Amino acid sequence: MKKENLILKLWDDGLSIRKISDQTRTKRKYIRKYLRDSNRHRTVSESLKSNPPRKTDQKLIKPNNFDEMVTKLHTIKDLVGYFKVHKRVINRWLNGQKLIKPKKILDYDFLIKEYITNQKSSRVIAKEFKLYNKLIVNSLKTYGLLRTEEENNFKKSVQWSSNFHKHCYKIKEYVTSTGKIFKYQGFEDCWLEVLLSHTNEENILTNRQVPTIDYNLEGKIRKYHPDILDKSTNTLWEIKSSLTLGFAENLLLKSKAVLNAGYNFGLVVYDNKKNLLHIEVSQC
Repeated sequence: MKKENLILKLWDDGLSIRKISDQTRTKRKYIRKYLRDSNRHRTVSESLKSNPPRKTDQKLIKPNNFDEMVTKLHTIKDLVGYFKVHKRVINRWLNGQKLIKPKKILDYDFLIKEYITNQKSSRVIAKEFKLYNKLIVNSLKTYGLLRTEEENNFKKSVQWSSNFHKHCYKIKEYVTSTGKIFKYQGFEDCWLEVLLSHTNEENILTNRQVPTIDYNLEGKIRKYHPDILDKSTNTLWEIKSSLTLGFAENLLLKSKAVLNAGYNFGLVVYDNKKNLLHIEVSQC
């Protein structure tokens, strides 16, 4: 039997298009095409007799205690679990009524510890403890703990300053053409290139190879670590950027201690793009 004839026979027997498609393994659009070409159609009453509608939740009547449970449970999920019906039934019973959800507020001591003491942002707290950021922000507003925009800007500046210091104090390596390695920090490599173009590599010392100088600060002996020593000119060099120069404390005391120790003192300042701004040399 041809597939078309089989489809028409099954249709005449009262099967639906979906069932015919399952039995004959034919796409429904082709079945509809065969039915249109053969002028086969079925009235609504005949379709209902062959395929009676499933019992839906439309006939479920709203319980008498529904309004009371709405005030107690607050959420649709809880109402579904209590009345054992589908959520669409709950929505129909609510008939557009909006549920008033209780405001969840986080513990005050928890916010003080994480947000204030540990200086964490609301997003960081939300990620660590798997909470909604909006919940944390609302709780902070409720307790009056939410930082102002000015305080947030100050925190960002402090964080930038700490990251900047870490980057400046990171030890890097400068490798010459002969393979000799000089360890340096910050913009010291810029002045290293200048010195190496005028003297031999053996005359240059950097990092911990440079001798330390003792100086007196408020009655206490401190240690000063210069950046570069040039043996050919007997000069201790201090290399600064325009930014790190603002963090350089007691530079005058250090320079005097260097001169008293029998070395020349040199100060070199670069801008943030490594352009030379200032050179100053003091003779002992």
